[in-house]
Amino acid sequence: DFDFTDYMFNKWDFYYANQGNIVYAANPRYNEFSGTVTSLLKNRVIFVTDDYGNVKAFQLSDIPIVINGKKDSIDNLENSRIKVVYEDNSFNGDVVGIIAYKRTDVMVLEKNDLYKSGSKIFAGKYLPTNSKFEINLNKLHIYGAASSLEEIKTNDVIYFYETEESNKITALTLYVFRKQVSGVVTYIENINNITYYTVNNINYKTGENFIYVEPTSVNDNVELILDKDKNIIKINILDYGKLPSTFGIVISSLGNTSASPTAKILDELGKYNTYSLADNSSVVNVIESDSNLFKQTSLRANDLVKFDSVTNGPVKIINTLQSKYIASNYNAKTLTLSNGNWLSADTFIVYATDGKYQLLELSQLGTYLEGKAVVNSYGHIDAIYLNKGIKEPIFVAITPEVLPSYNGTVYGIVKSVTKVDNSTSNVLFFNNSNVFTISNASSAGMKISSVLNYYSRAVIVNGTITNIDKVTPETEKIKITQIYSNQMLIDSITYMEYSSNVLVYNCTTDDLGNITSFKLGSKYDIKSGTTAQLYDLYGGFDGIIDVILVFN
Repeated sequence: DFDFTDYMFNKWDFYYANQGNIVYAANPRYNEFSGTVTSLLKNRVIFVTDDYGNVKAFQLSDIPIVINGKKDSIDNLENSRIKVVYEDNSFNGDVVGIIAYKRTDVMVLEKNDLYKSGSKIFAGKYLPTNSKFEINLNKLHIYGAASSLEEIKTNDVIYFYETEESNKITALTLYVFRKQVSGVVTYIENINNITYYTVNNINYKTGENFIYVEPTSVNDNVELILDKDKNIIKINILDYGKLPSTFGIVISSLGNTSASPTAKILDELGKYNTYSLADNSSVVNVIESDSNLFKQTSLRANDLVKFDSVTNGPVKIINTLQSKYIASNYNAKTLTLSNGNWLSADTFIVYATDGKYQLLELSQLGTYLEGKAVVNSYGHIDAIYLNKGIKEPIFVAITPEVLPSYNGTVYGIVKSVTKVDNSTSNVLFFNNSNVFTISNASSAGMKISSVLNYYSRAVIVNGTITNIDKVTPETEKIKITQIYSNQMLIDSITYMEYSSNVLVYNCTTDDLGNITSFKLGSKYDIKSGTTAQLYDLYGGFDGIIDVILVFN
C-alpha cells in the first residue's frame, strides 16, 4: 500500500516490514529540485523557483510528466508546484521525469465543512477510496498545519490538489495553512483593485483568492484570514466600529438554536419591528456544543439600545446602552430634574403601562419622573424609559349632545377629553361642535393623550373615533419673512406657494406651550414675523400649502 507517487523517476533504497510490504524509501540516486514553475518557453525550457528564491532552468526532452498523480503534458505545468528529477547537468537533456502538483481549488473552511467521522466527503470533495469503498489513506496526503482530516479547523485555508480518473477522485493532496490576525482596522486604501488594510500597524493586502463577505470599515474589530502568501483571503468582522444612529427600546427578545436570535424593538420614530440579530453583532453570543450551535442574545425586555435599522437582513450595528435609575421632580419650563440632569427635544422618551408602550413629547411630561435613563457626561438625558411621569389629559366636563351618526374625517386640535366611564370617553375638538366617543381600550384611545396640542386627523365611524394621528407638517414652526399674493418667504430662504382658499387657524398657547385657543382666521393673519406651521393636505399633495397654523 506504499504510495510511490512522490518517489517516481528516482532510484531508492526501499525498506520492507516483516510482512513484506514497503514502508520507507531513502538514499535517492538522482538529484531533485522542487519549486514553482514561473516560466515555460516554447522550446520546452522551464524555469523553476524554489521557496528561497533560487531559480533553475531545465530543458525538457520527451520525458514523462505526472501532475497530481496522473500522466499529463508539459503544457499544463505552468504555475504548478513541481519536483524535477535529473541526473547531473539539467540543461543537457538529462531530466529523468517531473512530478507536479497543480492546485484545483482553494477554500476557507467553515464549521459545516469540518470532517465528520466515517464520511467519504470532506468540504464538499469526494475522498479517494479503495476497492472496499474505504478511504484510501495512501492516496490522501495532508501537509502544513494539520496531518489528518480531524486536525483541520474552522478558518483554515485549504489548497486542494485532486487527481480525477474516470470521473472519480483517485488521489487527493491537501495543503493546510493556518494564520489569523486579529485587531482594529485603522486605515484602508485601494490601489489597482487591491485593497490594503492596516491592522496592528501592519499593512495587509487582499490576495487573488480573496473572498468578499461584507464591507469592512475603519474602526471595525476584525479577524484577517491569511493565505499561504500571507495575503488576506477572508475578513471576519468581530465587532463593528461604526456608531449606531437610532434610539430604541427592546420589547422582547428570543434566542434560537437553528437561526439567528430576534428582538422586537420600538424605535424613536414610533416604528415596531422584529429584527434578526447578526452573529457578529455585539449583542449575540454563539456557543458551540458538539455539532450544534446555540445562539444567545444579551438583549432583554426594556433595554434601551442604539442601532442601525435595516429593511433586509440582520441587524449588525447595535449597542446596549448603560442606564441608571432616576426618581426626581421635573421642571417643565427649564427641562431640568431636581437631580441636575436635563432633557431636550432630542431626548428619546418612552412610557409603558400594562405592557403597552408609547413615545412621549416633552409637553406630555408631568412634574415627577421615575424610570431608567441613559445620561451622557454632560448630564443630558439621551434616552429615558418611564414608569411614572406622564401628564394626565385635561378632562373637562361637557354635556353637548352626542351625534352617533357622524361618519367622516375631522382635522383639528383636541380641546378636551371627558371620561364617561371606565370604557368610554367623549372627545371635543376646538374647531368642531360635535362630541365624539372613543373607546379607552382601543388603539385610538391609547393614542389620544399623545396627540394633544397637535394638529391631528381623526377617522369617525358612527360618531366614534376609530383612529387618530398627528398630521405631518411640511415645516416645523418657522418664521414668516414676507407674505405675497400667492407665495410666502420663510426664514428668509425658501418661497412656498399657498392656496387661494388657504385655511388659517390662530393658536394661543400658555407658558408651557399648551394650546388654549384654536380659532379660524384668514390669510390676513399671516404677517411678516409670524410664527407658523405649514401643511399640504389637499390637491393630491401638490406642494401647495392649504392649512396654516399661526401661533400667538
